[in-house]
Amino acid sequence: MARDNFNLKNRWKYGIIFGVGTVALFLNYQLFVVLSILATLFSGIEYTNMIFIDDKKKYAKYFMYFLMPFMSFLSGLFIYFGRIELMALSYCLLIPFLGTIGLMLYKDPSVIKEKIIDAVFGIFYISFSLSLCVFIYHKFGWEFAAITVTSPWIFDSFAFFVGIRLGKTRLMPSISPKKSVEGLIGGSVISIFGLWLLERILSLIGGRDLLEFWQVIILAVTVSVAATFGDLFESALKRYHSQKDSGHLIPGHGGLLDRIDSLLFISPCILFLLFIFK
Repeated sequence: MARDNFNLKNRWKYGIIFGVGTVALFLNYQLFVVLSILATLFSGIEYTNMIFIDDKKKYAKYFMYFLMPFMSFLSGLFIYFGRIELMALSYCLLIPFLGTIGLMLYKDPSVIKEKIIDAVFGIFYISFSLSLCVFIYHKFGWEFAAITVTSPWIFDSFAFFVGIRLGKTRLMPSISPKKSVEGLIGGSVISIFGLWLLERILSLIGGRDLLEFWQVIILAVTVSVAATFGDLFESALKRYHSQKDSGHLIPGHGGLLDRIDSLLFISPCILFLLFIFK
């Protein structure tokens, strides 16, 4: 129990430090792009180390270390100048580009298929998903970017404590033995009020109405489901590669990928909803 309390305190302490530092980078678009690039860099390194753990060609890993944040930088540039079509095309070009590199590096068909699929998926999974947060910032405003980034923290916190108190029915025990149906439902319900309060605060700060209450309800439910399965998906990746955490960047939390796994599933869902709402 003492060990659990220690881990819980660390979770809160470093979570608050990480959260405050992140929100501080919402001051302008350029800083937010820097945040996206840094998040892509560190989570991309963790993903690459996990996926390419047995790859003897170390320069392939180093190339991925560079390519993933570079794609976030490129996305931020294209979004800033309103060239979304070039952003989409740059990601589409990854398939022939990485496919050609895979043919030259590995030559074995089975290895080529596995490595290139992992590489392309990782860039879409991390770089593209985080770039959608940048697009939300640019098109809909910093308030909606703040909602996108903080909404998984709100749900995860509520689901965590509801799950500890009331969790009995395991959601997917073979992947994540601690996640419960009760945590999902309880976290979803409480998140409605948490997101509504956040929306009201940001509306006051920004001087404009952001969402109606029925939109907050839809958003909260969508975030809850996407966050849960985003977390489960990353847990499945770690289990497949026999890892407990993606890294050790944040004490008490694991790696950065462990902290943003929900966000990677949430960002396209929120963008979809914003196009419908707005």
